[in-house]
Amino acid sequence: MSEITVPQAMAELEWVWVLTTSLSKNRDSIFIIDMDERESGRRRRIVPVFEDREAASKLKPKLCGDEAGREYGEQTMRLADVGTFAAKHDLEIMILDESGTILAHMEARVEQVPVH
Repeated sequence: MSEITVPQAMAELEWVWVLTTSLSKNRDSIFIIDMDERESGRRRRIVPVFEDREAASKLKPKLCGDEAGREYGEQTMRLADVGTFAAKHDLEIMILDESGTILAHMEARVEQVPVH
């Protein structure tokens, strides 16, 4: 097992709220933000997470938009499970508040194994 450096704001969280998008009638997926950095040309893929449902609900319209046929929701998940998902898909994790301010940021790596 590798040791993980977790930002202090994340170290104390076991459960977080994620945004979900409906892929089909019976299947949801974690919402991911795709960002292209202008200067480096690097593509960043981010899983936004929230400490509470209220923050997720308030920021959801700004992040998700109104894509036709898509429904968006909020769901609670263990931060370790979000980290595993992010590592498998080469994603970053950002804790956001209701206004979109980044409270903590972490890049997930496959070799990192969350331990509680």
